[in-house]
Amino acid sequence: MKLCLFTISFSIAFLITQFSSAQCKEWGWPADSVRAKEKFALFQDAARSKQFKQALPSLNWLLVNAPDLHVSLYVRAAEVLDALAVREKKPDIKKKYVDSLMLIYDLRMLRCKDSLNVMNRKVLASYRFNINGPAPEKLMLLMDQVINVSGVNVMDGVLVPYMETMVVTQLKRNTFSQEDILLRYERLLEILKKKSSDSKGEKALSKLNGYKSRIDELLLKIVKVDCGFVKVSLAPKYRQHPDDLVLAKRIFGYLLNEKCIKDSLWFETGEFIFSKERDYGLAKNLGLQFHLLEMTEKSKFYLEESLKLAPTASDSAEVFVYLGSMSAKAGDNVKARDEFRHAIKADPKHLDAYERIGDLYYGAFAVCAKKVSMADDRLVFLGAYDYYQRAGRKEKMEMAKKSFPSIEEIFLMSYKSGQPVQIGCWINEATILRTRD
Repeated sequence: MKLCLFTISFSIAFLITQFSSAQCKEWGWPADSVRAKEKFALFQDAARSKQFKQALPSLNWLLVNAPDLHVSLYVRAAEVLDALAVREKKPDIKKKYVDSLMLIYDLRMLRCKDSLNVMNRKVLASYRFNINGPAPEKLMLLMDQVINVSGVNVMDGVLVPYMETMVVTQLKRNTFSQEDILLRYERLLEILKKKSSDSKGEKALSKLNGYKSRIDELLLKIVKVDCGFVKVSLAPKYRQHPDDLVLAKRIFGYLLNEKCIKDSLWFETGEFIFSKERDYGLAKNLGLQFHLLEMTEKSKFYLEESLKLAPTASDSAEVFVYLGSMSAKAGDNVKARDEFRHAIKADPKHLDAYERIGDLYYGAFAVCAKKVSMADDRLVFLGAYDYYQRAGRKEKMEMAKKSFPSIEEIFLMSYKSGQPVQIGCWINEATILRTRD
């Protein structure tokens, strides 16, 4: 067996030095075609019956005597050596199988001119067998080569292994600077972005998004990304390239993850990103954060933009509630109620909107009380109760009920419990008269 392994390795190493224009798509039988067909049949039979070791002598003969036979020779050879490497328990023998497998890929690239596809397959095989080996840096060199040559055409399945290889290499060897790591990470993001834009169907896009999430998780194992890092390492680069959308997204995302959203750079990059890629969630978050800074005009602008982009009725209702809360804070109760009503119209199940109207009515006593009749002045609390009830807020219902008119107060006005009444002031809404006792 050892002799066969050495022979395969020697044969490939020799043949790699030979140039061939063959594509391996057509069968290229050698002069001794009878024997070649016999050897190929023996090789195929052994491989199909999973007698992989028995397949090696025939494979060795074919690689030496019929290297341009057909691409299927190399496809099946890779399957055989891969299976042998997986099964082998002895490290030294396993390594020989893996080395022979890598040489099979190299020979296929040179003899069959299918470099891009085969190079990707080779790196994936190397990753499986070498990621936990003693020299991850060698695997990293191969990974870099594949990414550089393949670019956006790299196989999807290579992306996460590439990042994992970088993590393992850095943890074991500490060979990369933070900038080296980030440059490689950015390259992956660019590739993922292009693949996502070209993807067909939700399933493919979801798979790529999963890769992106995993790559982001892996990055945090070797890069300490905090607010200070962003300011020192990324902000200067962004100042030099203010139109770099990928960099802007990285800065925005890092600051968001680290809860540094009060930083002016977060707002700056967020607004730039929105100018290029209109997004509901981004607009909503910008609107809310500008609101906290009391930058009313910008807050209103982004919240109204998010309304145009809201993907669901529930999302629309949520934004209307935010807008209503802003109007309420500004003292415009009528406009606030209109916004809350828009929220209810968009999504009747959005109970928060009912509660907010209840809050408006509950707080209207000081403004609406004419101080002539307590029975009339307290009608606002009946309205508040009605909306708290629709919202299912029992504790607020009890709170409002405590401020209902008393039996004595309605008696003085010749009112009767249960009769329809009209709440005056800006509320101007009908309800049913009730008392707190």
